[in-house]
Amino acid sequence: MKDRKKWSVFSIVMAVAVVAIVLSVVMMSLPTAQPDLSDDHAGYSYRPVSQQELAQMMSIQSDIHYGEAYPMGVSYPVTSSQTVNEQIKSFVDSQVEQFQTTIVSSSADESVGSSAELNIDYQLSCFNEDIVSILFHVQQNGGDSSGDGLAAMTFDLNGEKRMNLSDFFREGSGYEQYLLDKVQSSLRDQKVLDKKEKGPVSVDQLQNFMLDGDQIVFYFSPGSVADSSYGQLEVSIPLRLMHSFSYFQFDDAGTSVSSQPEAYPAVTQPESPQTSTGTKQIALTFDDGPYKNTEKVLDLLDQYNAKATFFVVGNRVEYFPETIRRMVSSGHCIGNHTYSHKRLDNLSPAQVSQQLTKTNEAVKEITGGYVPQYVRPPYGFYDHNIKTIDGMPVILWTVDPGDWSLKNTQKIAQGVIQNAKDGDIVILHEQLTQSVEATEIILQELTNQGFSFVTVDQLMDK
Repeated sequence: MKDRKKWSVFSIVMAVAVVAIVLSVVMMSLPTAQPDLSDDHAGYSYRPVSQQELAQMMSIQSDIHYGEAYPMGVSYPVTSSQTVNEQIKSFVDSQVEQFQTTIVSSSADESVGSSAELNIDYQLSCFNEDIVSILFHVQQNGGDSSGDGLAAMTFDLNGEKRMNLSDFFREGSGYEQYLLDKVQSSLRDQKVLDKKEKGPVSVDQLQNFMLDGDQIVFYFSPGSVADSSYGQLEVSIPLRLMHSFSYFQFDDAGTSVSSQPEAYPAVTQPESPQTSTGTKQIALTFDDGPYKNTEKVLDLLDQYNAKATFFVVGNRVEYFPETIRRMVSSGHCIGNHTYSHKRLDNLSPAQVSQQLTKTNEAVKEITGGYVPQYVRPPYGFYDHNIKTIDGMPVILWTVDPGDWSLKNTQKIAQGVIQNAKDGDIVILHEQLTQSVEATEIILQELTNQGFSFVTVDQLMDK
């Protein structure tokens, strides 16, 4: 009996010891919180914001260069803060300058010029309406710096400043080691570290981060924390795990909340769009939109009972939902001009498909069902021996007034009027004020010459 009692006491002691050891290990894995957490730093309250809401909070700037030996398609967001916009623009300008310097220094290499391109696109995310992150995707072809890169920036729009990692955590809390441990653990789980590699060993290697809802995401360039063969790496960590030693605040019970905007209602398309009644047909097409100017073009087309085709860039679509919907409801045709105006001949088949699919999905979501059926390759660069890309017929042009290189409205207009023939396809760019002004002259003069203005699909059915 005594032995059984001794054994019971021993078992209890051992159980308590095991529990104590487990608790100590758990506590050691967490940063040491400040004894007094009531510092003067205001917290950041979490509120999910949808992509639709983000687009309404900002605008998009696209700078597309057509005529140089090295085309560039650069897009970046414009926020409500001029100070933040200057920092964004400074980053973009530095990438453009670096690219141009690289290309100039490599100009003797003919192979560089044949495929040279700079493309900058971005992705928005946020923690709330004020704390917004931008993930820039920089793709450069040509020169020694060819390749893809990701650059993340986080801003406080209300405070008009760029945020560092340390701005979100309590000083002296030990958050640095906590994050390093979490990142290293995730990389080991991804099986990209061998036994000799430790992954990031300094908090300086964690500065390329963004806040994506209630997650913090760290990005690592090829070769920076693991073998370069693994390419770009990323690690996500739930911010809720850090509430005791950070300034992130959550009001809910701990479940992730997503903001689902109301779906756009389907746009009613005209069964058989009415066009002007000329005996000759011509198709006006507009690239790179939509823009604010697109509304003026739509007004002009309505005035002349004309139809047109708009080859839209996918990353601009969500910023102009009503313009896109008006195109469809007015009987115009929407074509696909890729998601971020990338040269298709520099992309793999999978990347091409992604560019086209994302654009089609953006248009479909906003219109409630309309899906572009035609594609126009940016800059006209693609394998001209093929007639379709990703199952979509390729539409180029037969009349190009070179509006991107001309400031003179009359020269643009006459470049179309003097060369127009039955069955022609005209290329214009509606972001250019001179092109919009030229469109009115073209519509008036060619109507007088007996032309009717149709969409490319109507022209193909002729």
